[in-house]
Amino acid sequence: MPTATIPSWSQDTAVWPPPHAYAAPGQAIERSRAPHARDVALLAVFLVLFAGGAARP
Repeated sequence: MPTATIPSWSQDTAVWPPPHAYAAPGQAIERSRAPHARDVALLAVFLVLFAGGAARP
């Protein structure tokens, strides 16, 4: 769902969940742009959080 179609009060928070950070680098590459560092950093943070949660006994 494009963030432009959701209410303005929730557009600021729509860029933080993992699905947005996962899709954004691919969309940037399709547009011949470099991925944003924020999206790459978010993916790294979620990787550490989810892997840590999965590794926990």
